[in-house]
Amino acid sequence: AIFIQNVYTLTITLVGSGSVTRNITGPYYTYGDAVSLTASAGPNWIFQYWSGDVTGSTSPVAVTMHGNYTIAAHFTQQPLIQMNPMNRTCREYGEVFNVAINISNALNVDDFAFEVHYNTTLLTYVSITWNAWGTGTINMAGGVITGYTSGSPISGASVLVTIQFRATFFNVWKYGAVNDV
Repeated sequence: AIFIQNVYTLTITLVGSGSVTRNITGPYYTYGDAVSLTASAGPNWIFQYWSGDVTGSTSPVAVTMHGNYTIAAHFTQQPLIQMNPMNRTCREYGEVFNVAINISNALNVDDFAFEVHYNTTLLTYVSITWNAWGTGTINMAGGVITGYTSGSPISGASVLVTIQFRATFFNVWKYGAVNDV
């Protein structure tokens, strides 16, 4: 009698930008092999979850080979946070303007901490509006605004916070009557 060990395949697919490494290279595995799968996200992506013959969001994950398995690793784009406008030229002393902190590619984001630095010689903090969650905490010290807000998870794009500043530096243009800050 001739006995052979059962041989199985492990097929990995990627959804999004990332990779999966294995502690035992395939393509064939024998019954009982313990294969560890580690998901690594690409730049500006995050690992989200496994699907197929393995579920959950733990990485690495252990797979004991008892058959042919097909597993997908799902990656999603990392949320992008931006200030709008990114820079601002004020033309008048005392001019008031808003800076919005926006998030895009959000996936179940349920809290947000931020730190904004500004030049206290040029600007004065006026107020803050908590857009996405309606409430939060703020601390100010020497040209640094730190804050935190949280609430029900949001997905997609949203304005998180709007900060209002006032131009406080007075400088007369050499060839005009307009104040420049």
